[in-house]
Amino acid sequence: MVDKISAFFIRKQGRKKHKARKNILEQTGKIYLVLNKTKNVPFKGELETDVIVDNLIPKFENCEPIGYYNDMSEGLLVLSNDNEININNLEIEYVVRVDKNITPTLLKKLRQGVQVINTFSKPYYVEKIDQHHFRIVLNESMINQVTKMTEVFGYHVTRIMRVRVEDIVIDKIRKNKFRYLSIDEIQKLKRV
Repeated sequence: MVDKISAFFIRKQGRKKHKARKNILEQTGKIYLVLNKTKNVPFKGELETDVIVDNLIPKFENCEPIGYYNDMSEGLLVLSNDNEININNLEIEYVVRVDKNITPTLLKKLRQGVQVINTFSKPYYVEKIDQHHFRIVLNESMINQVTKMTEVFGYHVTRIMRVRVEDIVIDKIRKNKFRYLSIDEIQKLKRV
């Protein structure tokens, strides 16, 4: 049970963090958000009422996804109008479902790296979760990279969920809802 003094302190700390994020926006004009996006949600749409990323987040000039955007993916999506963040240096973790049983050979080949359209793509980490799911961590970014890597070995991705970018995780963000990044999270993104 939270006593009255603790509850007051928690509310006060929350206001301080919100005020600090607001100050960053006011001082720099930069915004940093994380959205828990569902599958088949496009970034732009025709109507204000469409379920699109642009309508799920506050309106800010040039607020774009950090990294490549894919309507078919779901999960964590970091958005910002700060174009100084380099996606190719960030660790991005996915949970992937494929159409066939995952074999030790597939995992070994993924770990060794894959030639994908003139680029050698080597994951930082690969782990089998169950017969059809695996976890993969990349620190480079190409359009549909995981899908292309698995297709080389005859597997089709049926679901892909981004669960982490650096230390930023989906945590308790409901589907199609967002939260502002903390100051620590912003600093880590910019340091990489």
